[in-house]
Amino acid sequence: MLVAIVSLTPMILVGFLSILIHPTTASSAETVFELEERWDISKSSYHVDWHPSSQELAFATEGDEIHLRERSDGSLISRIKVRNDPQLNIGPNYVSYSPNGTWIAVWGYSLHGGNLPDLRTVKVYDRGNLSLVFNMEFEFNAPTFDWSPDGLRFAVGTVWDSYAGSSPSNWTYIVSSISLEILEKFESPASMRDLEWSPDGSELLVLSYAGLQKWNESGIMFLPHSFPKDIRFCCLHWASFANIGIFSEGSSLIALDLEEMSLTNFLEVGNSIENFALSPDETVLALDTSQGHLEFYQIDILEEIYELSTEVTSFEIAWSPDGLSLAIAGIGHTKMWSYSSDSNSFPFLILVGVALLAVAAIYGLCAKMRGFRKDRDLRRKEK
Repeated sequence: MLVAIVSLTPMILVGFLSILIHPTTASSAETVFELEERWDISKSSYHVDWHPSSQELAFATEGDEIHLRERSDGSLISRIKVRNDPQLNIGPNYVSYSPNGTWIAVWGYSLHGGNLPDLRTVKVYDRGNLSLVFNMEFEFNAPTFDWSPDGLRFAVGTVWDSYAGSSPSNWTYIVSSISLEILEKFESPASMRDLEWSPDGSELLVLSYAGLQKWNESGIMFLPHSFPKDIRFCCLHWASFANIGIFSEGSSLIALDLEEMSLTNFLEVGNSIENFALSPDETVLALDTSQGHLEFYQIDILEEIYELSTEVTSFEIAWSPDGLSLAIAGIGHTKMWSYSSDSNSFPFLILVGVALLAVAAIYGLCAKMRGFRKDRDLRRKEK
């Protein structure tokens, strides 16, 4: 028994030290959110999206290509060539994987206006062989798109342009991704900016400069809201932890109560919020607050916990589905960061410590049982 305990002493000490040094994740917040740059590709991109596996990143270049890149080192997996008109700066500005990762949706938007086929069309490619599965043309330019969580539908927001030559109107379409049948079409406010499905796919939020719409099978609710005229950009994220929609407005994040359709101030920061992203577990907000600078806020306390200099004017930031990496699309660069090896070491050490303690306990119990059996056998022999 004594020999067993002595032989296990180093293991027990390592286990205790692992737990003592790293007691909880909460007490190591600064270390947890230490990010390391993994790769930097000298190509401008407007939009990035992660494959559901988190091992692949897609982004639209400023030309007419979609790049698929490895998360580990940024190496090129493959590319999709999309026709465009460089003179009008029409490109596949946006890209989105379907929820199961089998399809890739691509759509573009001209920086110079116009109502051309490339601006009105959503193209969907097969991720396996990169062939065009279907393309769907709409009446007006289609700058906003989102897959439903089950991938069986997609929503498209179209925006009337003065080049169209007809009466001003903006429409939101809900389309079957199987039959391409238009399941729902409703008029939306002018200057649509973003739209997003609820996590269960039962509702759709539409954000515009005139206000917010919420669609479900029961009908449509509209909340008028006037944005300041100097707002350059705003985006929307559905936060299921509180059943609210969060959107940016200047230097503030505004929360929309999805039951009451009322607005409250969610977070105020010092600089203008260019764009933001909510981590997959909804515990951290990453904010692009100025050119080349990201701020990270912990949701439950709404306090800044980390800052990151990107040195890039970004168009979008996106978390990987597993929450371990962050990518940005920007002018001249597409970059990706991941948690540093040090920041991920503490949960591993905790597990190792607990495992070693468990092994030590089992070893000790077995040794004790062997001792009992030896004593019993000796007593039997003496009898």
